Amino acid sequence: MFNFIISCIKKILIFSKSKKIKAKNIMIFPDEFNIKDLKLGNTYKVHEDIFVEDFISKIQNDKLTIIVVDNKGQTQGYINEQQIKDIYV
Repeated sequence: MFNFIISCIKKILIFSKSKKIKAKNIMIFPDEFNIKDLKLGNTYKVHEDIFVEDFISKIQNDKLTIIVVDNKGQTQGYINEQQIKDIYV
């Protein structure tokens, strides 16, 4: 029940601020993500400070996994369809 309440609160807050969410705020850290499922043609790199609204169509329409990188190009995390569903649905 607690998780459900937290989930609802997250959705309400995110809905009202959906245009201000950055990639680094919803990414999965590399040690928590199964990179064995990645295929080179199914990824798209974005900077960690890019707003989600700028690349959400890549996830929803093209079914791509987003690789979040820092200023040096180092992988900071990943975003897939599940993170978008958790936040926007």
